[in-house]
Amino acid sequence: MNFFTIKEATENYSNSCVAKSQQPLYKLLPLSFLAGAIIALGAVAASSASVSIPYPSVARLVSSLLFPFGLGIIITMGLELFTGNCLMIIGVLDRKIPLRKLIYNWFIVYFGNFAGALAVSATYVFTGKLKANGMMDSAVATGIAKCSISFGSGVLLGIFCNFLVCLGVMMAITSKSTGGRILGAFIPVCIFVVCGFEHSIANMYYIPTAIFSQGLAATEALTWSGFIFSNLIPVTIGNIIGGLALGVTMWGVHLYKR
Repeated sequence: MNFFTIKEATENYSNSCVAKSQQPLYKLLPLSFLAGAIIALGAVAASSASVSIPYPSVARLVSSLLFPFGLGIIITMGLELFTGNCLMIIGVLDRKIPLRKLIYNWFIVYFGNFAGALAVSATYVFTGKLKANGMMDSAVATGIAKCSISFGSGVLLGIFCNFLVCLGVMMAITSKSTGGRILGAFIPVCIFVVCGFEHSIANMYYIPTAIFSQGLAATEALTWSGFIFSNLIPVTIGNIIGGLALGVTMWGVHLYKR
C-alpha cells in the first residue's frame, strides 16, 4: 500500500520524536530558520497574488490556495516548524522522550522560526518589493487588524489554527509519496487560511512587515510591544493548546495501552 494507517502514522511520529529531540543545535537552528523563512515566503506569495483582487472572499480563496504549500515543503524537506512540533507531545506521552527535551526543542525552533520569518520580512520591505500594487497599504492594514484582536480571541483563533496545521502534519505522514504528503498538508491549512485563523509563525512575517513599512505608510498604530503582547503571545498559547489537543487525542486513541 502507498499509505500508512493513522495508527501506524501516529506510531511512526512517536518514534521520530526521538531523532527530533536529539538534533544538535547546529542542525536544529538552520532547519528551524529555513522553516520560518518558507512560511514567510508562502505568506509573500499569498499576499502578492491576492492584493489586487477587489473581492475579499475571492482574495482569501486565492491566498488559501498558495499559502499551504509552505507546510508541504517543510514536511518533505524535514525542516523544523514550532507549530507542527507541538505534536511531539505524542513522544512524551509514549515515553519516547522526556518533557525537558520537548521544551528545549520548542524553545530553539520557535526562535529559529522567528529569525527566518523576520529575515524574509526585512528583505522584502527594504528591497522595495512591497511598494508594488498597493502591497504596502495591504501589509499595514493586515498588521493593524492582527494587533487589534483581543487576547481571548487570539488564543481561540490560535487553537483552531494549529489544530488544523497539526492535522495536516498527521495527514501528510500517512502517505508514502511526496505528492500525497503535500496534498495531506494542503487541505487543512487551506481551511485555516479561508477561516482567518491565527498562526504564530506566519504572524512573525505579517506583523513585522507592517511595522517595517509604517514609516513609509505614515502610521503609528503598530509597535513591537503591541505585536508581542496583543498578538504573538495569545496566538502562540492558542497554537500550543490546539497542537496538544490533537497530539493527546492521537496518542490516546491509537497508542495508549491500559
